[in-house]
Amino acid sequence: MYVILKRSLQFGPTLAAIRKANMSAETLLAAAKPTDADDWLSLIILLDQISRNCYRDDESALVFTYFDPLARDVSLSAMARGIPDRMRWKLACRPWFYMPLMHSEELADHEKATEEYERMQADVRLLIEGVCAESGPEAEAARMVRARAEEATRLVDNYVDFEQKHFDIVKRFSRYPHRNGPLGRASTEEENDYLENGGETFRR
Repeated sequence: MYVILKRSLQFGPTLAAIRKANMSAETLLAAAKPTDADDWLSLIILLDQISRNCYRDDESALVFTYFDPLARDVSLSAMARGIPDRMRWKLACRPWFYMPLMHSEELADHEKATEEYERMQADVRLLIEGVCAESGPEAEAARMVRARAEEATRLVDNYVDFEQKHFDIVKRFSRYPHRNGPLGRASTEEENDYLENGGETFRR
């Protein structure tokens, strides 16, 4: 964990510069000029994942109020351009495009995330059971998935279940109660009861 945190902190100045410039997704994409799917994926991981290691505890408010919405907008821009489909058969990479939607407190984002993770789930089943291309990325993915079919199925099922867990919380509370402290939001009695009785915090 220490190594992961140390490496993440190397990106702190980049995140700080983005924040100082108060960049929108539009201005950030214009500056970063992502060309291929790897560029888009790297940018989304920087905003959505690495920010969580750089800004913790009380500082996590910056993640929730700035980097999460920014990551969401970049993610939606990527999807509008069909970028995740370029990684359709790269099952270790594709889920990260949808993670910013999972972190959102908007129901529409969770509906989209659920749709995308279920589509990925269906693709894995297709690779295991269906007729696939004889060559190329799809064929290579099929060979890998079929060699470890149980693990691959469990992986995508976990993504669907994890998104559903997030979705259920937002449907119930219209927000994530565990964020109330860092964001200075007053918790309702129901939210306090939820958190005090083992409610999810997702390690903030």
